[in-house]
Amino acid sequence: MIVVVTLNPAIDVTYRVEEITVGAEHRVISEASKAGGKGINVARVLNQLGCDCRVVGFVAGRNGEDISADLESAEIESSLIDVAGESRRTVTVTSNDGRATVFNEPGPTISESDFLEMIDVLSRTLTSSHPPDALVLTGSLPPGCPSEPYQTIGDLASASLVPVVLDASGEALLSGARARPALVKSNVNELFLATGELDPRIGAASLLESGAQNVVVTLGRDGMICWSNLGSFQAVLNETVTGNPTGAGDAATALLAARLPMLLDSMLLDRDPGVWPDLLAHAVAVSASSLRCSTAGEIDVAAYKSWIPLVEVSAL
Repeated sequence: MIVVVTLNPAIDVTYRVEEITVGAEHRVISEASKAGGKGINVARVLNQLGCDCRVVGFVAGRNGEDISADLESAEIESSLIDVAGESRRTVTVTSNDGRATVFNEPGPTISESDFLEMIDVLSRTLTSSHPPDALVLTGSLPPGCPSEPYQTIGDLASASLVPVVLDASGEALLSGARARPALVKSNVNELFLATGELDPRIGAASLLESGAQNVVVTLGRDGMICWSNLGSFQAVLNETVTGNPTGAGDAATALLAARLPMLLDSMLLDRDPGVWPDLLAHAVAVSASSLRCSTAGEIDVAAYKSWIPLVEVSAL
């Protein structure tokens, strides 16, 4: 079981148009609406990968009811806390050239008592007779959320010996790294917002110094780079893939979380650096396969499996 903490889930609305032109009227070719946000996207991909998972987070209002109902329909377990206000919506507009324009609402305001209730839910989950194999912390923070929430939750998981995958941005990423997560996954922009470093190698080194045990940075078409005490590697897919890039990073986060126990066993017991090239090949392939899907939180399983051998991994 993998628990995914998503403090600010949303109703994701995706429009596809021929071409996006600022200030112009657009005819929508297709539209899709479902529960989303980074954490729920991760949970959906985990489901497709055959992993049991549970979503923990906040919901509010009619949108919150729709989020809960959609997760139930998708057979994804959840422990969602009702709060005042209205859960947010995100609107993604994709065009035929593979670009995506995203509009993110802020979400409901979270009180201190709301946050403490969520911490209580997590505490009981982490200390149960069957604790989760991993805890994923991902996504934006709703208004009113206490400072450094990912560090607080990360410390809680660490005390229960449950490894953490952290996928965040800015200060949430930087403070969360201080809780010594087993793995941090970030993209170049998120890394810059957290560390102020344009060079991903320097930015990743900063997160390692802060406490992160392993860092993976996604580079779009240039694949992924990882840094760990077993070595540093870059993985690139030798295949041109176009499509909707929204959710590609979430697919990678799901894959990394699903295979985290295997990674940690190899690092602690075997000290085998060969586990990283294999892990990165899977992560790059599954991330690319999500571009073949019209909405975030989906992967093309056949493409994922066929592209794994096409990923070239080199030591840095």
